[in-house]
Amino acid sequence: MMKDYSYITKFDKKDLPYIYRLAEEVRATHNQDLVSEYNSLTEKKWNDHNPILTVGNRTIEPLEAVKSDDLVVNAGVNRCIDQILGISTVRWQLMTRGIGTTLPNVAQTTIVSETLPRVDMSLFGWREFAGATLRFAAIYGESAPTAVITECAVFSSTADAMLNRNVFGTNFQHVINEDGFVISSIVEFVPVA
Repeated sequence: MMKDYSYITKFDKKDLPYIYRLAEEVRATHNQDLVSEYNSLTEKKWNDHNPILTVGNRTIEPLEAVKSDDLVVNAGVNRCIDQILGISTVRWQLMTRGIGTTLPNVAQTTIVSETLPRVDMSLFGWREFAGATLRFAAIYGESAPTAVITECAVFSSTADAMLNRNVFGTNFQHVINEDGFVISSIVEFVPVA
């Protein structure tokens, strides 16, 4: 069984350099404690708490967080199996977002209504694993065009396979030059007895 959930977390644009620094440290060190701390921060904000994240000597509080519990699609499951068996060396690398509201379906191969650009998580975010969990994050800076975001997905580096699709029950609004946001996605491989 696979469990999939995603968050969109909004930050004030003055805090974005520290979020980029956090992502750089995660990519350089693969420090899973930093990823866990970030994911805990987003979960707490989504639960209406006032969490803070310390990056260097800076304390950061997210402005907003929304969450979706949706699904890993068939193409994503198949690619994961190919990766485990060594048949494919293509990795998950791109995060995309959109405005589609159609319920997710395991047969989907694209999101419903994509809003470009896609973010390369190997440069602006992270792609990590811990045990049987895949952890992704993509940073969209303040210069991203104003948009409402209702869906997201992780794609392979060649953009030929979609891992998951998440639809948010709450519309998330980003305003250019006012805020930035991070889309994070967690996929857990859960054993079933």
